Amino acid sequence: MKQGQLSFLCALIAGVVFPLPLQAATEPNPFGVPPLEPGQIHTFSLVMFVVMLVFFSLWSWKKGEIRPGLLVLIAAMSASWQEFYADWGAYLYWNPGFPQLPWGDTAFTTPVKPLFIPFSWGWYFAFILPLLLAILNWLHGKFPGFPRFLLVLITAGPLFYGYNIFQEKNAGDMAWWGYLETFGPSAQAAYSQYPLVWPAVSLVLWTVVLLWLLMLKDNAGFWRHERWLGVDKVAGGARQAVARVVAFALLFNISCLVLVTIPSILGRVLFGVDHPLIP
Repeated sequence: MKQGQLSFLCALIAGVVFPLPLQAATEPNPFGVPPLEPGQIHTFSLVMFVVMLVFFSLWSWKKGEIRPGLLVLIAAMSASWQEFYADWGAYLYWNPGFPQLPWGDTAFTTPVKPLFIPFSWGWYFAFILPLLLAILNWLHGKFPGFPRFLLVLITAGPLFYGYNIFQEKNAGDMAWWGYLETFGPSAQAAYSQYPLVWPAVSLVLWTVVLLWLLMLKDNAGFWRHERWLGVDKVAGGARQAVARVVAFALLFNISCLVLVTIPSILGRVLFGVDHPLIP
């Protein structure tokens, strides 16, 4: 396990098990105000994650198989350590008024690391991806001859883009997070600007690839990445269910790293400038 992942795991455990000592960050507040209605993102994320975990677990138990919602929920939380690396690359800064993960400063990460991030990654993706997958499977049933990747691109691509941009604007209006620099055109929210092209395009591309892969389930009920990782060779029952969770978490982490996190870091290294708020 890499140092960043280990630090994140320890920080997450400490933040969940010992939440009381957590304090707001001491970094300068570029917004000039505390986060507006912080419970809408902080408390909401923790509660929504638990609600979705219970719901998707019960649904999976009723169906007798791990449902995509549960897979996405767990995988997204496991990949949320990448948030602060991608933020560094995209010049995204957080309001320091949120309770913080006790992660500390590490290279290529933003100094402010809100506690709610692992949980918000879970519900954010577990809400939109299964919904888009259901729409795509329905459309594929109606138009079976239409290329699946193109179907995902023209259907899920714009929908996820709108979903993501709405969240960016809302965050800027609530002084939750913003962007110091943007690559390409941007828009202005109440308290900060937010980009319209980058890193939104990389997020859309990543989502399109994930949904396309999730549409490629074979007749035996296995996805391609599960075949590649040998999940189909694991005995059924609980062991195979765990194997499917681990396999999807690997797919989620690796695809995010390749399509979102590394490009964001490289973009800043190659074309960006240093900034004291995100050193």
